[in-house]
Amino acid sequence: MEPIHDSDTGCILLQDIPEDTGHTLVHYLQTRQYKHLRSRRESHEAYRRNVFTYMAANYLDLADLSLQARTFMDRSVQGVNVFQALNIALEVWLLTPADRVDFFIYHLRDKIFDTLEKNPYLFEKPAFGEYVGRTLQFDKFLVWVMANAYYNRVSQCACVGRLEGPVAVAGTIEAGMVDDGRRVRKRRRSDAAPPD
Repeated sequence: MEPIHDSDTGCILLQDIPEDTGHTLVHYLQTRQYKHLRSRRESHEAYRRNVFTYMAANYLDLADLSLQARTFMDRSVQGVNVFQALNIALEVWLLTPADRVDFFIYHLRDKIFDTLEKNPYLFEKPAFGEYVGRTLQFDKFLVWVMANAYYNRVSQCACVGRLEGPVAVAGTIEAGMVDDGRRVRKRRRSDAAPPD
């Protein structure tokens, strides 16, 4: 997604950016309005356009366009399933430097978490396993999401009983535990840092 300046034509070439995303960038630079070249035919295409516009605007430091694209991306994610979102994410990971996926990491994690609430066996599906092994950075992301998901699941578990006997040593009760041995803190989503 690295922009290249062509000194012969005076143009900036944006390689690897889809045509409709390039149109959105040019339209925004001329009018300061967010508009796509094509109308919304399918929800996953609209989501893909919004994701690529967000990533390109973020990469080119167009803060206002980035915020607008982020808003549209958040709206359009509801119309895609998790596997469509992962396909688009994989495209993004292949084109974008690791330090430029900031918000998108959390956006995609939330989509996966929302899907896990409806289908707790998502990680066991063969289709999910097909995303592992594509790129090291994407693998790190997937492992981070799975670890956060399992952490959230365990932290919400009401089966943590009272520690008794020689196991209950002073000072061994974790933060978030009360005297009766039950967790009082319930977090749906972890605030742990994403992978490097």
